[in-house]
Amino acid sequence: MFELETHFGERLREERIRLMLTQEKLAELSGVKQLSISQYENGHSMPSTKFLFAIEKLGFDLMYLMLSIHKEQIHKDYPPEIYQRVANELTLLEMKIGEDLEPAMKLKAANALLIHFSSKNNTKEKLSTSQILSKIYL
Repeated sequence: MFELETHFGERLREERIRLMLTQEKLAELSGVKQLSISQYENGHSMPSTKFLFAIEKLGFDLMYLMLSIHKEQIHKDYPPEIYQRVANELTLLEMKIGEDLEPAMKLKAANALLIHFSSKNNTKEKLSTSQILSKIYL
């Protein structure tokens, strides 16, 4: 199982507590049943995209929920498509290696990819994602 599946519920619970919400109140505000919140937090099911959009409006840090990286830890001036590309590449990397990256390594990789993908000079040097990541690991 990948980190999203194995730790999403724990991070959801942390975010709910940080925002001082009970499961019942979160259910009411997000439009799902309290039982669903409990199942998400205990890893018995995964939420819908609609639920994720609803809780983002309540102040939940979706970057943390999905990638285990707090959005304050990442430079904020990148366009959304760059973040999506980084998230996709990190997911592919974890699938290729067959295990989750440690949070510190994931942050390091995310920052390296953000810089590379947003660099105006990255068209000169056509590096694959594997080559970029091997530079930070080696």
